[in-house]
Amino acid sequence: MKNMEILDCTTVQLNYQAEKEQCVQRHSNAIYLIILIILLITLGTVGYMVLLDVAFVDALYMTVITVSTVGFREIENLDAAGKLFTIVIIISGLGLVAYAFSQLAAFLAEGEFRRILLNRRVQRRLQNMKNHYIICGAGQTSVSLFEQFKRSHAEFIIIEKDPIRFEELHN
Repeated sequence: MKNMEILDCTTVQLNYQAEKEQCVQRHSNAIYLIILIILLITLGTVGYMVLLDVAFVDALYMTVITVSTVGFREIENLDAAGKLFTIVIIISGLGLVAYAFSQLAAFLAEGEFRRILLNRRVQRRLQNMKNHYIICGAGQTSVSLFEQFKRSHAEFIIIEKDPIRFEELHN
């Protein structure tokens, strides 16, 4: 058997509850953002339909070019109310873009992306393992087994819930 290659010291930390909560939070933020975008486009379209007395497609077009800050051309000349409404749509759109970027930055900065990739790699590796050993907990006996398995190039996994102990084994 060959030694496990997932992590340098062949340990895997499993924390399903924390992973599940983070996944739910990420999905909640994404759904919240999508709902806000749909709401902004809907309100903008209805607002332009009322203020400019234009068809749905023209109002939607105005909303999209305003939110995206492309600003090709207005369908109709804007009066003071139309200009104020457009300002609100622009500021709201920029706010949503800022929120989206902050969520993306937090996702990357907190190591979520790296953790997701590592978890996928670990899961693939675990699915392909056969005739391996699983050591639960990294007590004194487990450390002795860990050293023996490493010397014999046996394929094995250590499951440890204590992050400090996990790091000690990893290093």
